[in-house]
Amino acid sequence: MDYIHGGGEPGALLNTLGHALLREDAEFHSFQMYEATMAEYDRWQTAAGSFAEKAKETMLLACTRYLAAHAPTARELPHTAKIAWRLHKGERLFEGE
Repeated sequence: MDYIHGGGEPGALLNTLGHALLREDAEFHSFQMYEATMAEYDRWQTAAGSFAEKAKETMLLACTRYLAAHAPTARELPHTAKIAWRLHKGERLFEGE
C-alpha cells in the first residue's frame, strides 16, 4: 500500500486494475471480484473515520492481490501457449510424461 500511503490516487489504481482485468483469459470470478471491490470502495468513500480508511485500503489490497494471483506472468505465457497448442492437437498432457 506504499502507493496509497505515498499520496497515490486511488482512482488511478482502480483504473489500472480494471485495465489489467481486461485481458483475453480473464475469468468470470475476476470480473465479479473487481465489481464488488468498486462497489465496496464507493460505499466506504461515503463514510468517515479510521475504520472507513482501513476498509478502503483493504478493498484495494484484496483486489490487487487477487488480480495479480490470477493473471499469467510473461514467463508463464509461452508455457500456457504450448499447453493450448498440445490440447488443440489432441495430445494428452499429463499421461506418460
